[in-house]
Amino acid sequence: MTSSHRFILCLQLLLSSFAVAAEAVGLEWKRTPPPGLKVGDLVFRKGRGLWTKYFIGASTREKRFSHVGIVVRTNPSTFIVHSEGSDLTGIGNVRVEGWQGFMEIASECAVYRFAGSEETSQAIANCGLKRLGVRFDSAFDMSSTNELYCTEFIREAVNEAAGTNVVGFTIRKGRG
Repeated sequence: MTSSHRFILCLQLLLSSFAVAAEAVGLEWKRTPPPGLKVGDLVFRKGRGLWTKYFIGASTREKRFSHVGIVVRTNPSTFIVHSEGSDLTGIGNVRVEGWQGFMEIASECAVYRFAGSEETSQAIANCGLKRLGVRFDSAFDMSSTNELYCTEFIREAVNEAAGTNVVGFTIRKGRG
């Protein structure tokens, strides 16, 4: 399976495991988070980076988003934890970024909420935070978790928090 297919399959499974909490219209969220945002929510964005069209184009169904992070704090400021690498070098890591920094390159976005308990949502945020500093996986290799790309990072945090395999990846046409 190609790296782009791994990314997209994990993205599609993430979206099917969560309910839409809010979607941006006209991107009024770029400066201010939407009302009702909660710790543990997943924030999806479509960026304008070098690889955005590549990842979106590789998807067979979902062609809206190219990146995702977890809300880890909402008061008094909103922060997102996510795994991101440089478009040019692939070098990066899991890090915390303020709302405006995360949304700076967004051209479309949505917030999804885990359909479980508030305790699980808090645990999703905590499981994300404990991975701070883990290197970005520019090879998009899901066979190990010593490096993580964005959807792989989310999958690991959600599954650990839920205590079960909520988000996985699937095999399509002999690829897995």
